[in-house]
Amino acid sequence: MTNPLYRPPWKNRARIISAEDFANRPKVAFDEEFDSMHDAMVTLTWMTEETRQAIYTDYLSLMVESANDRGDPSGKGKQGKGTTSHEYTMNVIAQRYNVTPERVAGVVQNCHDEEQAMARGEHLHTRAQEYVDAKLREHINNCYNAYGEVDPKGFVEDPVGAVPEVIDTQLATRDLTRVEDLWDLDRLMERAVKRKEGDAQLKIDGKIYIEDVDLDTIESKVNTECLKLIQKKNDQFSEKLMGLDRRDAKGELPLPYRGIPNKKNKRKN
Repeated sequence: MTNPLYRPPWKNRARIISAEDFANRPKVAFDEEFDSMHDAMVTLTWMTEETRQAIYTDYLSLMVESANDRGDPSGKGKQGKGTTSHEYTMNVIAQRYNVTPERVAGVVQNCHDEEQAMARGEHLHTRAQEYVDAKLREHINNCYNAYGEVDPKGFVEDPVGAVPEVIDTQLATRDLTRVEDLWDLDRLMERAVKRKEGDAQLKIDGKIYIEDVDLDTIESKVNTECLKLIQKKNDQFSEKLMGLDRRDAKGELPLPYRGIPNKKNKRKN
């Protein structure tokens, strides 16, 4: 919660109750439900397929640009292999679309899985996705019209204070300070906001992002005992492979296709 990049700023058309007023609301009431989405600190939003594909396209563009960012030191114009950082890329896209980096990572992973499924020849139900987007857009529009509130017209992360997972702990546990009438409260609040923004900017400027590392290039040290275990495992695997050999002289039937899988003939279930 101390990371200023953890939650995106509240930048949308919707208006809800403040986190402080929501935390200080009466605990006992005569109604079991809130009077409106504003009082409940609720926003109805949905990420459309168009936004999802735009996030994935920006991810691919940034990663390719980062990979080709390092030029040739000789000055001949050749491009070398640049340094990439998924952590940095996720934060850049998150700020662009005003969502959390975890949300961007989930979208990227999901779009990548879909590409792999299409490469395997699997069918994606795009028409069903279009139907879901249209019906949810209709439902959200009807809800905001019923309450007479402003539709955010886009995806919005849950505001801080609405759910236990994102409650501002400093807001819930801080002590109250008595302020005399002689103090200019508005000026003090302005100074506090500027001080908080300055501290957040220092954390952002001093952030060191983790660079991507190829796992195959990482060297690991092992002792003699570990090498023995690896060798023993390899020997056991070799023994299993030797057990697959068929001896025609002893009347054993040969394996189909001489033990080599035939990709042309698909197995029927």
